[in-house]
Amino acid sequence: MLEAFEVGQTAEAVYLQMLRAPEAGVADLAASLTISEDAVRAALDKLAGLSLLRPSWEDPRVLRAVSPEVGLESLLAHQQVDLMRRQHRIDEGRAALAMVVANLGGSRPGPGGPDRGDRK
Repeated sequence: MLEAFEVGQTAEAVYLQMLRAPEAGVADLAASLTISEDAVRAALDKLAGLSLLRPSWEDPRVLRAVSPEVGLESLLAHQQVDLMRRQHRIDEGRAALAMVVANLGGSRPGPGGPDRGDRK
């Protein structure tokens, strides 16, 4: 379900369980999901890196799941910015290609030139 956000299956399961049971600790999550505590901790690291977890207001040492509306919207916004940057690089590449072609003018390679791909 959350593959579009680069959240693996285990991290997704941990995130969804944290939304269902906000007070659950690592041991509780591991038991309810039948995975190891190490797997839960790795998932928590991944989720924290994606800003899907935040420190609790009551105890900053405890992580709480960020609501999907806020957390996933933020991830979508980051993906949108990344897409715009990539599109800008593509546009720059097209402009550079147009300049190279324009600068070459009529001087095209003849038979056996670079565009034929002949190798000796």
